[in-house]
Amino acid sequence: GRQLFDDIGSNAPNTHYRVGRSEPDLFYTRRIGRPPQGSASGDYVLSPQFTTILGAAKLSGKTADGWSLGILDAVTGRESARWSTGEDWGRTQVEPLTNYFVARVFRDADRAGYGGLFTAVNRDLGDPVLQHRLVRAAYVGGLDGYVFLDPRKNWVVGGRLAGSWLDGSRESVERIQLASQRYFQRPDRPEPRFDPTLTSLGGWTGNVNLNRQSGNVRVNAAMWATSPGFESNDLGFNRRSDRWGGHLAVQLRQSRPDGFTRYRSLTVAKAYSLNFDREKQADSLNVYARARFNNYWNMGLSGYVRWRALADRATRGGPSMLSGESAGGGFWLESDDRKPLVARVSGYHSTNEWGSRYWNGEVTVEMHPAPALSIVLGPEVSRANAVAQWVTGVPDEALPDILGGHYVFAGFDQTEVALAARVNWIFSPRLSLQIYTQPLVSRGGYDGFKELERPRTFDFLAYGPGQIAYDPVTDTYTADPGRGSGPFTFANPDFNFKSLRVNAVLRWEWRPGSAIYAVWAQQRENDANPGGSDLGQDLDALLGSPATDAFQVKATFRLGD
Repeated sequence: GRQLFDDIGSNAPNTHYRVGRSEPDLFYTRRIGRPPQGSASGDYVLSPQFTTILGAAKLSGKTADGWSLGILDAVTGRESARWSTGEDWGRTQVEPLTNYFVARVFRDADRAGYGGLFTAVNRDLGDPVLQHRLVRAAYVGGLDGYVFLDPRKNWVVGGRLAGSWLDGSRESVERIQLASQRYFQRPDRPEPRFDPTLTSLGGWTGNVNLNRQSGNVRVNAAMWATSPGFESNDLGFNRRSDRWGGHLAVQLRQSRPDGFTRYRSLTVAKAYSLNFDREKQADSLNVYARARFNNYWNMGLSGYVRWRALADRATRGGPSMLSGESAGGGFWLESDDRKPLVARVSGYHSTNEWGSRYWNGEVTVEMHPAPALSIVLGPEVSRANAVAQWVTGVPDEALPDILGGHYVFAGFDQTEVALAARVNWIFSPRLSLQIYTQPLVSRGGYDGFKELERPRTFDFLAYGPGQIAYDPVTDTYTADPGRGSGPFTFANPDFNFKSLRVNAVLRWEWRPGSAIYAVWAQQRENDANPGGSDLGQDLDALLGSPATDAFQVKATFRLGD
């Protein structure tokens, strides 16, 4: 029943291009049992990494007249962190007792479909600290649908419209206003949005999509918007509000073989987006090409150009910055996927007018030693070099109101290495095993610190000799740029993050439509030796790190015939 609960508006028979789009998911299952959202302070703190699910149930099915129905409810328990400072010790509540509820209905007709979704999160906020951090109630409701415009079902239009409503203390609603999804406090807004007296917040999101989905010339067009006050992160996933935009994509495709290929296509897409202050945030042209050769090898090419725009999130709540022109492209090549051994290689590179660069490369091998067994293994390496990477922000009332503080950036160099492995073993139509593991090492170093000199530009004030000093004992920098109220300090931003994730899922369908899943997950993390460059040392540190293990069992029962 998972497909029924997938984000509304995406189940229409329509191609949903993501070119330049920034839209929220209304339901995201991993919010249930998420890591605790509160924190405790002390010399020693032991906090749970996940929230205990006390109970959960899901019912899904379809009625005789074509209505698909789904209901999910889950209760997660209170969680506390233990802390100690000297001879003092205690417990601090970091997650309240919470109920999560989702209801979904949808009906497919001959040439149309329509439905709705409702989610609710209700928390028992007895702890005053959590009252200041979390809202008491969060609701999201929406409608979606589609309709074919012609009897041959060639042209289809679909869309959704949803609203959100939050209720809590002034402090909890203030945190949402200041969060990265909206940054209401930005000092250069034409009209101020931040209101510290609010105890509730509402917003909306919607889109409309038009698609021609057959023939050699296909069209995909969309308009979408998410208002500044919309929020779905309590039981959804919302990366960004305060956006609207649209795109137009045209695809030329030919599936009739010629002397070289069996299939080829070319897609050109133009995208544009703004914030609700009517300031351009993105303006791009994208090209995608794909071909399947006569020997059944596959290849794809992509490229893009982005023109100058403003970046209203680059300073993390400060004024907008100028984002420069950039261009990039990539490729992938795959051998005949009908063979027992399939190889795939891909690469990507991008750069911008300021001199920042990024590249990524990946090699994947897929093996089928037996018809019921597949093994996928592949390393991935990426490098990033940024001229100006965000470090920190320090408020300063002595600076002009339109600036509001020191926004520190630096040159940045990052290397990331990962190795993913998957095993799928089908013992029988009713019994299967899936294993996934990925070790990852990501190292980043910062150098050449500076701060934004003027809003809405890419001009910086570099910290020269005598304006910045590093203290190795406290691992902090002290900067005095010569303007504002005086010196300030910030932590060394260099990092060396290492993680290992392992998941194993055993599925047994003990009768048609009814199954039992046994899941084991292990996670290891380590951040020692920040800025280091010894891969062997990093891997040894990762494998020697403490592990967090979780074992879960899920049962699904089919009712009726």
